[in-house]
Amino acid sequence: MLITCPECNREISDQAQTCPHCGRPLKSASKSDHLVAVATRRKPIFVIIAAGALVLSLFTPRLLLFFPLMTTFACAVTSLFRKETGRIGAVAVLVLGFCLLLLSETGGPNSRVATNAAEISNWNWRADPSFGNRGTIKWNVEVRNRSSRNIRNVRVEFSTYDSDGKPVGTTFTFVSAIPPGQTRADASYADLYRTEKTAAVKIVDVNFAD
Repeated sequence: MLITCPECNREISDQAQTCPHCGRPLKSASKSDHLVAVATRRKPIFVIIAAGALVLSLFTPRLLLFFPLMTTFACAVTSLFRKETGRIGAVAVLVLGFCLLLLSETGGPNSRVATNAAEISNWNWRADPSFGNRGTIKWNVEVRNRSSRNIRNVRVEFSTYDSDGKPVGTTFTFVSAIPPGQTRADASYADLYRTEKTAAVKIVDVNFAD
């Protein structure tokens, strides 16, 4: 079927992508390019995975935070290279992931890290396999305020390791309201996986009351 070119008014085939006389692109070509562009767009599979890993990292203990964050970064970058739809979402996930990584290194937006202001004076742990369905670990810690300032709270992290020294689990507690030179104690619980051989505690950050 012949049509008239809107540019030079000559008759051309309706299958032509451009006018052979003047070179004007035709509507059929534009429509075809649009369909090809739509067909080449990829579904945001890796963006969704990256977002899910980022949400998971919000509930992951600091000791294991590396794994969901690396999954977040890898999937977000893969999404950008694949040119998936929702590229803005991939960039946003990357930015939020980096922010979470920085916060995990500094101990949080409101913390004033001064771990030398407090020290662990005593601690112990005991596994109780008969407690609950799978058992539990009870751990106790005493923290001494070495500074001349009132401490609002001290975040203490408790980690367990298997016989090969590999991490098994980690949790934390807050020892609160410690006056200068005084000691406060706190007891907390952790999941029992029955492969724990050793444990360690450390002060992650210190928040002052003034």
